[in-house]
Amino acid sequence: MSDCIIYTTEELLEIPAFLDRRNETPEQKAKIAAAWDRALAKQRQAAQREQRKVQRKLARQRAAREAEEQLKAERRKLREQRAAKRKEKQNDRQAVVKLIRAGHITLGQMVKASSIPKDRLSRACRYLLAHKQIEKASARTYRA
Repeated sequence: MSDCIIYTTEELLEIPAFLDRRNETPEQKAKIAAAWDRALAKQRQAAQREQRKVQRKLARQRAAREAEEQLKAERRKLREQRAAKRKEKQNDRQAVVKLIRAGHITLGQMVKASSIPKDRLSRACRYLLAHKQIEKASARTYRA
């Protein structure tokens, strides 16, 4: 026959006594399982803390980004409002000149002939007077 030597598992793997779990009592097994549970729970809690920390950081960044976008939107809205107001004033000035040329020489006649409120027309007249585009013909009348 052959010179084969047959080894048992215990002979191949000599397990140190402190790692050999075959002879443990149920109490020891429960104690070891509880220790593993505590260790794994600590790892889970640490991972959850890290995850919450990352989520809080992302939430702060998101809030900051949203606040910045809101400020941008407000600035854009104000800029658009100023542009619209400027355009409205230009249109009012052009309308005053056209109204005067059409024969509506008093502020009351201009209000009746156009749908522009009196305060906007008077502001336009003051601007046009200051820039010498129209002139006062008398106390209440204008001329282009």
